[in-house]
Amino acid sequence: MNKIFDPENKFFAFMGKLGDLVLLNFLFIIFSLPIISLGPALSAMYYVTFKMVDNTEGYLSSTFLREFKNNFKKGVIINLCLMAVFIFIMMDFNILRTLNNSMSKVFTVILITITILYLMVYIYIYPLLAFFEQDVKVMFTNAILLSIKHLPTTIICLLISVSPFILFFLGNLRILAYGTTIFIILGFSGITYLNSIFLIRIFKKYIPKSEEKEELI
Repeated sequence: MNKIFDPENKFFAFMGKLGDLVLLNFLFIIFSLPIISLGPALSAMYYVTFKMVDNTEGYLSSTFLREFKNNFKKGVIINLCLMAVFIFIMMDFNILRTLNNSMSKVFTVILITITILYLMVYIYIYPLLAFFEQDVKVMFTNAILLSIKHLPTTIICLLISVSPFILFFLGNLRILAYGTTIFIILGFSGITYLNSIFLIRIFKKYIPKSEEKEELI
């Protein structure tokens, strides 16, 4: 009977981690509401989920706030760069939609390739910011290289990241209602945590220990 209420019990450990993810999801939503702060908020969330995956998490709120502050400048720069590219992609897709010739098909293929590369970079850039002390330019370069070198992991993380949105579009109204509620409670942190399980293995294997953030592991 005592084992049921033991803090080491897997059920209680799971519920504790679930509660942390709910709190983390709430913090991320609050701190990313000003769209310009999305980058540092996402980086701080990855920092926390890396610690959770590695079972070295401390005080979640204070850790998140500290990393949000530490990575604010770089996070904002990265966010603005990615937003500019996103706007460029959307504008070009709208332009191509009005065209109907052989060249438009070629440009569509090129634009789809750019979009895929954009998503691949997005998967890695904020985890790199959470894990590294590097210049923004270096992180973008590493994001491209790692996403290509570890393509199977990249594909898995992409599927994890877009699967909720696919379910929203393909599901009925009831699925949409339940899915939206779950996503607000757990969606962002849950996706980040699952991605962190795969990404931390890559980072630990290929990144020198001396370049890791001192308090991460």
